[in-house]
Amino acid sequence: MIKNQYIFLFFIGLTLQVSLCQDLPSYFTFKPSGIFCPKNSSNCTKFLLSEVNSKTNVNIEVKNLYFESSVNQSIVLSAGANNVVIKGFFMTVMGPIINFRVQQAYRLVPTPNAPPAEGKFYQIENSGIMCIPERQCPGKRAVLINGKNTSVLINNFDDSAYNSIFLFDMSWLESKIVAEKPYTAIVYGTANKGNLVIHSAYVNINDPPTKCPELPLAKCLAGHVTTYIRGSDRCYSFDECTKSGLCSLAIPKCSDHFRLVSYPSKSSHGCPKYLCEPDFLPPTSFHNE
Repeated sequence: MIKNQYIFLFFIGLTLQVSLCQDLPSYFTFKPSGIFCPKNSSNCTKFLLSEVNSKTNVNIEVKNLYFESSVNQSIVLSAGANNVVIKGFFMTVMGPIINFRVQQAYRLVPTPNAPPAEGKFYQIENSGIMCIPERQCPGKRAVLINGKNTSVLINNFDDSAYNSIFLFDMSWLESKIVAEKPYTAIVYGTANKGNLVIHSAYVNINDPPTKCPELPLAKCLAGHVTTYIRGSDRCYSFDECTKSGLCSLAIPKCSDHFRLVSYPSKSSHGCPKYLCEPDFLPPTSFHNE
């Protein structure tokens, strides 16, 4: 009987500790601690977490990261120091050992230039204000990450920091910035006079959030090729059968950390249309797999 009471109290204590930790700031960047930890060690600091938008920049020692089944651990851990924002909560079990449970992860889409130091991390959402298209209006708001519902009304956002990346799929990035939670990108930027200048963006690594639909089997007449449309979710849909054009043999090259993708497009007369996307994203294809 006493043993059963002890087990019950242990799990009550565990539940309370995890519950209390969930009330703390939940978005962090992280980096390896630099400490060599023996394999399977449970009492060695493997990671240092830094609270997003913190004024103190204090590193929090964490023994280990535990991942929800929906979070691809390898994409997170291969990103490098402070290149991922993780959302989750701390877990302590009857003592000082601290672990962190990762529920969502947002990885940096690299930019050609280093962002300025004075920015803050936000997510953009609708403000609820009905706007007339012809007039400037704060139809969106930038919600401060870990800001206890602090937000700034904005008329628009500027993501031109990514314009200079060769063949970069801007429509995909912009769809991530205004997506619904938890797939809304986290942006690092500066808000001023109703405008949010985005210096860099962190996208949810679960992209696309659901499996792309299968494509119908299309057969075209001789001299014609099947062409496709690529959506802002990186999924493909059948467009039409297009008369074959003369295609260039030149194949472009993407910037570092980006992957070349191509698909036959009507706009290129059935020839490959090329785009560059972050190389950490799971590939999508116009072939049923």
